[in-house]
Amino acid sequence: MDPFSHAVIGTALSKAAGYGINFSTPENIGLVVGSIFPDIDIVLKKWGNYVYLKNHRAATHSIIGLLISSIIISIALKLLYPGSNFFGVFLCTMAGCLSHTISDILNSYGAKFLWPFYKRKMALNLIVIIDPLVILFLLGYIFGNSRTGIISILVLGLYVLLRLIYKLLIKTELKKAYTSMKISAIIPSMLAIFRWHFVLEDDKFILVGEKNILNGKINIIEKFPKLHYNKIKSALNSTLGKFFMDFTPVFHVSAESDGDIKRYTFTDLRYYFRNNFYHHGVLEIDKGNSIVKSSFKPYTMNKEHNIPELPQP
Repeated sequence: MDPFSHAVIGTALSKAAGYGINFSTPENIGLVVGSIFPDIDIVLKKWGNYVYLKNHRAATHSIIGLLISSIIISIALKLLYPGSNFFGVFLCTMAGCLSHTISDILNSYGAKFLWPFYKRKMALNLIVIIDPLVILFLLGYIFGNSRTGIISILVLGLYVLLRLIYKLLIKTELKKAYTSMKISAIIPSMLAIFRWHFVLEDDKFILVGEKNILNGKINIIEKFPKLHYNKIKSALNSTLGKFFMDFTPVFHVSAESDGDIKRYTFTDLRYYFRNNFYHHGVLEIDKGNSIVKSSFKPYTMNKEHNIPELPQP
């Protein structure tokens, strides 16, 4: 989620806990600041999108990172409000930090909540990364009276429940329509709250499709030939390959020859927007099995970040 969405969640929690929404108490401030603070890893953008995306939603979003962040914020607030209860402020700040990671887990990017003990991202794939309805319902709670506030929260809970139910219905529908294929992912569309994307695969192909809730139609976006593991083994063992295996649960690798060069293109299949997938990587290996080029292309094929590679064994 974006910082504004996280701040709205933190503010809603502050109101629910009875600390208000006017930043007049350290508890209120701790909840809101804590709800935004884990995204401090944005400072990694100084070293480029590759470093940032490789480490985003990892350490600062983990339970250990949340504990450390909550302690630091609470100490700062204790200095600003000497008469405050440190433990109470810490609990509020921790609640805000937890709300950040939990809301990130609800979308398709996920977060490494158990890092470093478990290094895979946890993602429930239920809501859009920036979901206007979630923000709207929370604002209704924050600025509404007791009656409208309760209605807003109940509608929000119903909305999330309906998304879960619809995801399960899509899964059932895909199983019936594509009996021979495995469902690798069912993911909310990036910005369209009424559309879901899915990834299916078998031994020969990977299908990326879209389900439109409004008209009920299933549309196949892309059909990729699936290469045998032995043909892409060297690419997967590269630094770029290991990055993609950690970065996304669903990706495709294509291969082509250009003279003595074997070129592998990695495509993250989660995010499809304006007829393009968001994140790519290009790896070139010569006949001597030496890597001559390794680059990550975030958001568009026009951007490129070179990745240092070790020689292939």
